[in-house]
Amino acid sequence: MELFPIRVTRDGEEYIFGVLDYVHHVDDRCKFEVYSRGELVASLQPDRQGHLQLCKNFGNLDDELLHLVADEIETYDW
Repeated sequence: MELFPIRVTRDGEEYIFGVLDYVHHVDDRCKFEVYSRGELVASLQPDRQGHLQLCKNFGNLDDELLHLVADEIETYDW
């Protein structure tokens, strides 16, 4: 599987993440994994309305950054 890049900007600083989309995901596994510099930092899963919810915050990212990442992923047609 290939990571697709996303970029988010907060307070003038740009963050680049790689996102892995489990196209054939099942309920016991989160649909998206988010990587920074090759390390898994978070996993996200859509709720019934399609909004991404946090599964795990492995990298201890702050809430604002997680929301920006989720918003950016939601712009993709998955």
